[in-house]
Amino acid sequence: MRKGFTLIELLVVVLIIGILAAIALPQYQKAVMKSRYTQLFIMVKAVTDAEERYYLAEGSYTNDVNNLDIELPSNANYSYYFDIRGDGHAALVMTSKDGALQYVSYFAKSTARPSIKECRALSTNEKAISVCKSLTGKNTPDGAGGTGYPSFIF
Repeated sequence: MRKGFTLIELLVVVLIIGILAAIALPQYQKAVMKSRYTQLFIMVKAVTDAEERYYLAEGSYTNDVNNLDIELPSNANYSYYFDIRGDGHAALVMTSKDGALQYVSYFAKSTARPSIKECRALSTNEKAISVCKSLTGKNTPDGAGGTGYPSFIF
């Protein structure tokens, strides 16, 4: 009697591995996206706190990170900008490197949505939308956070 596997048995094993990989890979990619996004929480908290200290000292918010008592890492996986307007609207917007996710933190003295935090996902990216839904616990967005970015409030 011969020992070993038949070609059919090997094909079945390869098929099962392929099916498992097809299921696991998207879940893995979503988990990686979610972990990278949650890293933004730490940076946003640090910058927001620095902005609030600056506000207490100067009476206004700044859109220049060099005025803050904080240093941001230069090798970050995100970009950011301060959305500070003359009407009192003040927020920090951090965007993931691929542009699929944004984390928006409105400052405490902002005239628009004071102290509100938002998860914004690119409307054409299902994984990004899924990350926002998962983190906020909401199935539908609370509104639009700009062109092409549904907004989920924490």
